[in-house]
Formats: sequence, structure tokens, C-alpha cells
Amino acid sequence: MDDQSYAGDVYTRPDVDFGDFRDPDSGAPIPYGRRWETGRSPLPDTYSRVTNPERFEAIWPVARALVDHVVEERAATDTDATESYRPPEGTPADVAAWSAPRRRLRDAPPPVRLIAPHGGGPALQVIETATHGVVMRWAGREVRVPVCDCDACDESLDDMTAVLEDFVSDAVLNWPFA
Repeated sequence: MDDQSYAGDVYTRPDVDFGDFRDPDSGAPIPYGRRWETGRSPLPDTYSRVTNPERFEAIWPVARALVDHVVEERAATDTDATESYRPPEGTPADVAAWSAPRRRLRDAPPPVRLIAPHGGGPALQVIETATHGVVMRWAGREVRVPVCDCDACDESLDDMTAVLEDFVSDAVLNWPFA
């Protein structure tokens, strides 16, 4: 676990990993996040293939830990915004579909959460998506992880985690402490 400092408070990154996924043909482990480190280029068919999309669910506990940390350390409320969720005006259909919330799960927080600072200001929207990723929106800005889930893009869990941590840090920088 890594400790990260966000505007004076300390957040501990949860221990999460992608899990063990195997190539369906060879049975060999797939080193997600490191597949192209050897200098090889992705094969052309990997740009149109998505193998093991559930591997990205590993980012959900990171988003949950960030929300829990903000609510605990900052004067903020956590609201279930699933029923009122709508994609932003003008969102292309393919992006709206990619960003659609996951279904409700037993023993899990709601798929769409709105984290609002006490005293006003832009709220942070956190969406666990049906495509196994996370979308965060705040003050007209948006971040999505993974950016792409094709086999060629091969995003690492550490890189996706850093993107979410940086985005949340920027969002709550001037929010009051609890």
C-alpha cells in the first residue's frame, strides 16, 4: 500500500491487483500492463479485441477507497445518484454506452455516487461502469479509466489508479476538512 498526501490529509492506496488471467489459446498468464514493455508492437487484431474485460473491475475498490477517504476526511456527503444519472448533454452514443453505470451489486456501494462538499461548490460524480471501469466528473472535467479496454492499449492498474488519485486530489484541494 502506498500513502499519498492530498492537500494535507493522508490517503492509503488499497492493495488491489488485476488477478490471474490466462491467454485462451496458450493458457499462459497475460502480464496486463506490461505486455508491450519488450518493445514489441501490439498485433493488428489486438486493437479490435477485448479479452478479460472484468480485469478492470480491480479499479472499483480504488474509486471506493478514494470516495470513502474524501467523505471521512473532508466535510462532504456521499449520495446515491444512480436513479438520476444521465450522461452529459451532447455525449456521443458510444461514449454514453461505455460510461453507463453497472448494475447494483450486493454488498457494494451504489454504481453512481455524488460527493458534494459542505458549503457548496462542484460535486464529484463517481460512476462504476457496466464496462468494468470508472468515470469521474467534476467541474466540467471528466476522466475515464481505462481510457480504452482493447487488448492493444494494455493499461496498468498502477497507471489507472494514479489518474483517479490525481483527479480526486484536484477536485477536493479546496474543500473544507471534516
